[in-house]
Amino acid sequence: MRYWLLRAVFAVVLLGIANFWGISSPNAFPKCCSIVEAGDLPVVSFDPAGRVLDVRRLLARIPYERSVSTPSSWIIHPDRRVDFVLETGGGDCATKSRALARILQGSDIPYSLVFVMDANEAATGAGHTVVECPVDLDGVRGIAIVDMLNASVVTVGGRPLVVGDLLAHAPLDVELVRANENCRIDARYYGDYLRNTVVGVSRGDEINRYFDVIAGTHVAIGSEGLEKVAFIAGALVLGIYPAVYMTSEDIGRLDGWLRFEVVLAHAVIWAVRVLGVLVVIEIIAQLAEWREKRARPVLEAGRAS
Repeated sequence: MRYWLLRAVFAVVLLGIANFWGISSPNAFPKCCSIVEAGDLPVVSFDPAGRVLDVRRLLARIPYERSVSTPSSWIIHPDRRVDFVLETGGGDCATKSRALARILQGSDIPYSLVFVMDANEAATGAGHTVVECPVDLDGVRGIAIVDMLNASVVTVGGRPLVVGDLLAHAPLDVELVRANENCRIDARYYGDYLRNTVVGVSRGDEINRYFDVIAGTHVAIGSEGLEKVAFIAGALVLGIYPAVYMTSEDIGRLDGWLRFEVVLAHAVIWAVRVLGVLVVIEIIAQLAEWREKRARPVLEAGRAS
């Protein structure tokens, strides 16, 4: 007796668990599934053409003064996210940073998404998202962290803050150099907050591929929440969701339960992948058996004649 139906049900149950996890916290499950240990974090450098972000010109376009409270964390289409940020000034740090990532992709400017997360709450999505990229600020060019929530380039000691500074896990007396004076400064993710954080980095090329897949396959289903869960679940299972690279030292800084959640999340995704393959194999086998049964009477009739 074949058990393809049971396996299919099991796969649906696992997907349900994964999606429920995602619905309960839209950033938790993808982040857990995506954490990958790396010896060194990805580094952003100037491309051969020397393209940079004119940070003041871009951030001046965002109407921070009339930022709307419309929920934005569920927006999955990268271009819709850009339009939302540019037109309404709304969005949390993750929404605004991903909008910038899409803009940088369109301009062929290299970048990384940087996640500064509380070591005790990282898997819940708690923390701050910023972008590291080449910028031009008042004629000075350099690799810098752009804090979209604060419409600022972050500096420390008079120079641009970079990912390497965050890995020290020590309070930093940063300055948020605003590129849009209408934005209210929220510096809670700096200073003492950095004592108990971990740092994750997603590579720009992986994010670009993910954006292109979403933009090319997106179908509106009437609920942005369901769209986000469905598309992210599919991207995770297919292995196209961008990894969040963390050093072994930072993974070790995670709370013990969170480390278990990361392992569990990876296990769920791999279980869904394996079960999906088994279900396909079983369906093919069932179809072959069905065709054989249909052909058997014809063959027996041919022999009898």
